Amino acid sequence: MSGRNGGRRPLPSHLAVVDKAHAHRHADQPKPSLVVPTAPEHLSAEAKVYFDEMVDTIKELYPASASHTEMIAIYAQNKEIAVYCDTYLRTPGVGLTFETSRGDIKARPEVKLMDDARKMCKAILAEFGLSPSSQRGVKIDKKKEVTNAFLKLDKVG
Repeated sequence: MSGRNGGRRPLPSHLAVVDKAHAHRHADQPKPSLVVPTAPEHLSAEAKVYFDEMVDTIKELYPASASHTEMIAIYAQNKEIAVYCDTYLRTPGVGLTFETSRGDIKARPEVKLMDDARKMCKAILAEFGLSPSSQRGVKIDKKKEVTNAFLKLDKVG
């Protein structure tokens, strides 16, 4: 029960000290590398393009770190799969289903591959704070307008 007024019950005072100490548990963790991630050699040329696009997108929000390399590589590979499957399924005459030798109508395996790859991409984007729901809590300062004081003097005179 949450009490008469509803909401969360206050912590007992002997637990409050533990809670405050628990808040600083990440202080000893290593800081991320300041080296910009580069695409691993095992990625295809197309996946390397997606890798570089993702690094550029991350750099718009915060510094991209070399410690992000593996996660960005997974994103790039899955995006490549999703784009390939989407392109194949849009080929005239292919469609989303096919008829088996028994006459059954089944979904093409590429549909599931594309769906799984897109789900993985969506999850990784959320991890990096690149989904609308994860950006709700992020406060981005508006860019200040750069004004030239000398232009104002020209208008006065």
